[in-house]
Amino acid sequence: MRVPVLSYMIVISLMVLAAFTVASNEQLIPTGRLLLLGGAIGFFVSDIFVVREQFVTRSFINPLVGLPLYYGSQFALAISLGHLDG
Repeated sequence: MRVPVLSYMIVISLMVLAAFTVASNEQLIPTGRLLLLGGAIGFFVSDIFVVREQFVTRSFINPLVGLPLYYGSQFALAISLGHLDG
């Protein structure tokens, strides 16, 4: 699982980097930039809880925090598309 996990880590990190790049574009609406950046970071953090559950320690905390964070982040990413361009 090392190669697939490492590959996924690279892709998800690039997603956060791209979100930072878009969020730094001051020509875009601030609400959309914040939703995009928050969604990307939240998605990244939610995956940490998936990794904890799968490879570190099984705990009720992982899905308790990870799942709402995942779904909230997905919502933020989706809704940001309607708020980026005026």
